[in-house]
Amino acid sequence: MLAASATSLPGIAIEIGLPPDPAARLLGLDGAAVIAVRGDSKEEAGNRADYFEAAVSREAGSAFSAMVRSPVGTKPRIIIRPRRAAAATLDISLADAAVAIRAATQGVKATALRSGGRESAVMVFAGEPNGIDSCLTLSAAYGVPVSVVAGNSIPVSSIATFERTDDQAALARLDRADVVYLEFSAAPGRAKELSVAVEKALLTSSGSGRSDESAFRIYGNAMAGAVLLVLLLLYLTLGAQFESFGMPVAIMATIPLAMAGVGPALVLSGVGLDSGSILGLVVLFGVVVNNAILLHEASDARRQAGAGPVLAAFAGASDRVRPVLATTLTTIVALLPMCLSATGAAQRSMAVAVLGGLAASTALTLFISPIAFAAAASRKSA
Repeated sequence: MLAASATSLPGIAIEIGLPPDPAARLLGLDGAAVIAVRGDSKEEAGNRADYFEAAVSREAGSAFSAMVRSPVGTKPRIIIRPRRAAAATLDISLADAAVAIRAATQGVKATALRSGGRESAVMVFAGEPNGIDSCLTLSAAYGVPVSVVAGNSIPVSSIATFERTDDQAALARLDRADVVYLEFSAAPGRAKELSVAVEKALLTSSGSGRSDESAFRIYGNAMAGAVLLVLLLLYLTLGAQFESFGMPVAIMATIPLAMAGVGPALVLSGVGLDSGSILGLVVLFGVVVNNAILLHEASDARRQAGAGPVLAAFAGASDRVRPVLATTLTTIVALLPMCLSATGAAQRSMAVAVLGGLAASTALTLFISPIAFAAAASRKSA
């Protein structure tokens, strides 16, 4: 009913699509395809970008909806070419003329003001209040005085010629090469077809590559290997400490509980899975295992005092609630400034991962670890 009434109105279109996948956003796998096309010059990069766009359009067909190219746009530019003979006749140094033109365009730093711990330069312009760049007209550039003879100012037009052209508004550089960025958008429901077309075009186009590669795409295997190595070393360390093969498993059961809080924390904070958050996971593994060790030591002390496995496990957890909560709260409070900071993306993602995992692990460990310890102690006594 709503669609029928809306489509009957002029200028209204309805587009229906699937909601964004939170897991894809977390891993950096969502969003449009952004391609960086490099070249030895801006003209070569532009030509390669045109070829790449044509290749994607040919391969994708109707799955190709739109493309955004950047940098784009032009800006006016005035080129000043000195006439050396005229400057010599008027006895005007080109260096002095350049200083005068710079004062008229970019200004000269007269002094500096310090406020709130920050220093701001005070610029003085010749001519226009904000320099002739603010108006950027040839007549304003003609009149910039470069010398004074017999009380009369000599404009720069007496010793130079001017040419007004249009230049690119911005230039992009990547890996010491000029680059043009292409962002492709797919038609609703056809993102996979566009992705396949982009991959085919990448194979046949020189100087082209993805610029939206997330840390998960680039270093996914290395990250997974590092995490597995940490888990293996952690297991071996706990096994040597407790002289058991089974007890480390019960203690490390708190790690999945921590992971239950890492993902939601990263998604809610808008932080993806990067090197900082992976480092936060490594730190988190050690912290949550420490909490489990505290509970196990308290449970073991109760069991040596004569309590049964189940009673010892839950009574030990009850004895250590306050120390565990105290250490968790102090860590969370210490991490909050890093989580709320707008700078330091790597440190922020690490702090968010540790905070979310620590909060979830503490809340769940106090209830689940006693069950694991009781089961392990019961099997050992049997």
